[in-house]
Formats: sequence, structure tokens, C-alpha cells
Amino acid sequence: MFDTNRQKILFLFFCLLNGIISPAQIMDSGDIFDEITAVLSTMPGDSGNEYTDPSPAQLMTWEAVLNHLLDGDYADAAADAALIDYDLIEYSDIPSGKTYYLLLNNNTNYWGTYVYNPDYCRTLVLQSPHPLKDFNTGKQGIHAFREADALFFSMAGTHRCNHEDDMLSCSGTTKVCDGEDFEKYKISDLAHRTGTLFQQATQILSARYSNTYFVSLHGFTKNMDDPYVILSNGTRVTPNPDFITLLADNLAVEDNLLTFEIPHQNLNWDRLNGFTNTQGRLINASENVCTTNAVTTAGRFIHMEQEKTRLRDDESGWDKVASALINTFSCALLPIELIAFEAKFVDEGMVRCTWTTASEVENDYFEVQRSQHVIDWEKVAIIKGAGNTSNTLNYTLIDSLPYLNTSYYRLKQVDYNGNYTYSPIKAVQMASASKKVSIYPNPLLNQLTIEGNKQDLQGIRIFNILGQELTASLQLETTNPQSLTFNVSNLNSGVYLLKTATFVGVVLKK
Repeated sequence: MFDTNRQKILFLFFCLLNGIISPAQIMDSGDIFDEITAVLSTMPGDSGNEYTDPSPAQLMTWEAVLNHLLDGDYADAAADAALIDYDLIEYSDIPSGKTYYLLLNNNTNYWGTYVYNPDYCRTLVLQSPHPLKDFNTGKQGIHAFREADALFFSMAGTHRCNHEDDMLSCSGTTKVCDGEDFEKYKISDLAHRTGTLFQQATQILSARYSNTYFVSLHGFTKNMDDPYVILSNGTRVTPNPDFITLLADNLAVEDNLLTFEIPHQNLNWDRLNGFTNTQGRLINASENVCTTNAVTTAGRFIHMEQEKTRLRDDESGWDKVASALINTFSCALLPIELIAFEAKFVDEGMVRCTWTTASEVENDYFEVQRSQHVIDWEKVAIIKGAGNTSNTLNYTLIDSLPYLNTSYYRLKQVDYNGNYTYSPIKAVQMASASKKVSIYPNPLLNQLTIEGNKQDLQGIRIFNILGQELTASLQLETTNPQSLTFNVSNLNSGVYLLKTATFVGVVLKK
């Protein structure tokens, strides 16, 4: 009598010989969110030692599975997956109308669950390495994966404390499992391991797609002085482009009560910064992924620590994260390649918007939009697109009716099918304070100093991009007839507006 695994292998071999295997070994349909929720409901908890390490041979098989999968060789991927007790499921997701490929372990080694979207829009990889310990990060991850039309989703297969054995080789310690004393990470903690399917998936995806961005979703208990969100690229180095700062801005638009710490901006922040995350070390080219923090950044890794109530608790919070990711990362298959978009104040109270495209595919038109507080947007004008071109094209629009204080601009690009995407948002101040006062530093650091005569320093008011006044919450550190200094260290990264009684306003950035 054959055991179950051997029967499966022989069945796959027989099918391959006779040419009757389907593109994926198993076909199913339903709601991918419900599928992942079902996996979470039976996932081993913080004891039991269900997690076991894969052998080198099993890791080689897993590498073959992923390469076949990404190549579209689903029959070969299914056959290799069966060798390590995984089912490859061609899954028709009814809510989205998409077809995903789900790699599901048969409850033997608990190496994790993985979902591939061959018809992806954004080259995002959503990762949930602690789906049980960090409440709802598994559900949040699959929800954001679907909403953002991302490339890949990885979720660990057990609680991070499932196995009693410590991992002796890689650096870093935690109190999570012991509760009292710092100890080495457990071997079931996939955010801090190297010889795992989770880590190897990161390696393959990061090498195969040069423009992938990895978002590692975590949760923490907020202390009184903590922000709601800590966003790190895994280093102290500022990436270029800095998608983390843009993500923070977009999260703030979704929820204006959120506060942030970004370790490459606040160099004194040393908690929950993700520096020992082995996925981040790998992507940032650490000289030793297991033991050494990275000293350079690829700008492709985002370690996202979240307090529970505002982003993790339920679908409304997951939607905030998904929307912020959508507005931060462009679709990989955009109908235009936007090189630049700028909006600048010109003489006589007008704003000039300029943008440049390197190519256009089925591009119908651009709608230039304007907003006062980045909430409600109005149409300024429609500019006809070029349709299809590989030439570099420059566009210009003059807005003669901007808002009195600050105007925000963006492009809505619409293709022939009615699909549309948005450009980054640009802020334009409509009056300069340079002749009246001196304001420094700008961009802001920990202090904001305003120098001028007594009249010009009256009625100082500072607003966020939603129009909410923040002046009362800022500590006034020094004051004299010609100078005021505010402590702005607690302000989040973003755009602010400063007004006085004698000038309209000036845009501050942090």
C-alpha cells in the first residue's frame, strides 16, 4: 500500500507521461480572502513545534516551483510543488474576477502560504511574516494584495513563537516569546530567518523583477509616546526615490490622526525599525544577511509597524493601507510613462502646470485637477493625449484661478477604455513671505524659526494639508520682538502651511 505522498507523485508522473495534466493540478473558485482566513483559522499557535526547517534539497525544489510558476509553466510547478507537499491551485477569485495561483501546504511542515497574480498591475510583494502574533496582518495582507492588484503575497505558516528552539546563527533578540527577557528569535520566526521558503521567495522575486517593492506588515502595542505607524527601509539611509515618505503622506491623507516615525529621517529612533529583518537585509544587499545590518538601501523594502486600532483592526483600516499603496506605487502597465510633473507659481497670480511623457499607449486625455485641502478635487482643464507614441512629449497648462492660499494639483490620465491613473500631488503657495520674514529651516527639522518685525510676527498660524490648525499643539521655545522658534519635532513628514496677519502663507515641508 502506497502512502499518500507517493501516490500523488506517481499520479503526477503518470499524467505527465500521458499528456493529460491540467495547467494547474487543482482548480478552485471563491473568495481568496476567505481562503486565507481559513488557513489562519487552523494555523499552529505559539507552541507545539509544528514548524520544521526545510532541507537544502527541499529549498532547491521550492526554487524550481517558483521559477516554473513565474514562467507560466504551471504543470511543472504543480509537479514540483507536490514533491514538497504543496498543492498548486488555480484559483478564480469571484470578487475581483482575477485568476490567482495559490501555493498551499498540506499541513506537514507549515512553511507558509503564497499567492501569485500573473496579471498583476503593481510590482508589490505583500508579506505577513507574523500573521498570528501581529493581529490581523495576514488578513490585511491578502486584502491589500487584492485591492492593489499586487504581484505576490507571502504569509508565514505558524505563530512566530511556534517552535521552542532558538535560532542561534542570525542576529537580533526579542521579548515577544518569553515575555520577560530578551532572547534569540525562534526558528519559526520567518522575518529573521534565512534558510526558509519565505526568504527564498523574497530572493527570487527581488532578483527576477528589478522594480519590485516589498511591504512587510507588522503590528505593535502603542505606548503613550509612540506614533501610530513606524515606517523603515531597514537602514538609516534615505532612499532615492523615497517611497516611504510618500507612503506616509498618502496614509495621512487616508487618516489624518495617524502619526509617524521614519528612522532614516529621525536618526534617534531606535525601536521597531526592522534593521534585523532578513528580507530587508537581503534586498538592501547586506554583506551578511544573517548577522549584519545593511548600510546601503535599495529603496525597495518597507517595514511597516502599525498600532492596532487605526489600520489593523478591521476592513476600514485595511482599506486605508490599500489605498495608500495604490496612490504611492504606479501600475507597472501604465498607458503613459510620466517622466515629470510640476506645478509652479508664476506672475499675476497664476500657476503653470507642466508634465513630460516618455511614451504613451492608448492615451486619450489628461484631466488637470486642483484641490484646496487634498480632499475634494475639481477639474481645471482637459488636455488631449497623443494616443500612441514612443516620442518624448511636453505638456503645459496655465491655471488662472488658483486658490488664494495654497493650491494642490494632480493629473488624472484617462485611456481609451476609460481606465485612469493619478500622478503625484504637487503643492503651490500663492504668496511669498520672503520679503517680509525669514523662515528656516525649510524643509523642517526639529525647530522652526521665524524672524521679522513685530507686525509681521503677529498671528502666526500653522495648518496641515487638511486645513486643520496645529499651532496650539506646537511648543513655543523662544520669543522676542524679532524672532519666534517653535518645536516641530512631533510633526509628521508632510506638507504644512504657515500664515501670519500680514502675508497669505508659505508652504513648509518636513
